[in-house]
Amino acid sequence: MIMPDAIQQYVNLENRLVLLAWLNSLFGYRSNRALLEDCKAVDEGFGPDERNFLDHHLIGRGSQMKIPAEDLERSDGNIRQHLEKMNRRRTKAFGRTTRGPVERCELNVVR
Repeated sequence: MIMPDAIQQYVNLENRLVLLAWLNSLFGYRSNRALLEDCKAVDEGFGPDERNFLDHHLIGRGSQMKIPAEDLERSDGNIRQHLEKMNRRRTKAFGRTTRGPVERCELNVVR
C-alpha cells in the first residue's frame, strides 16, 4: 500500500518515538493515533470532583490501563496545581474547571 508522503513521514516519526510508544502501551493503546481517536470526545478541564475528565476516561479503560489509578490521580492533581498557579496572574485563564464552554486563550510568541 502506498501512502502519501506526509502520512508516511508521520508513521515513521511515531515509530521512532520509543517513549511515546511506551506511554501509549501504559495507557492501553497500540498507537498514538488510537489514543487520540479514543480521547477526541473527552472534555477538557476538571469536574466537580476536581479531577480531569481525561483522568476519568483513562481510569474507565479498566484492565487496559497499566498505570495504577492512584498514580494517575496524583499526576492529575499535580497538573491541576500547576494550572492554578499559571492562572493566578492571568486575566484570561487556561482551561476550565467545569463542563461549560471553554474559553481558549492564544499565546503570542515573540521571535
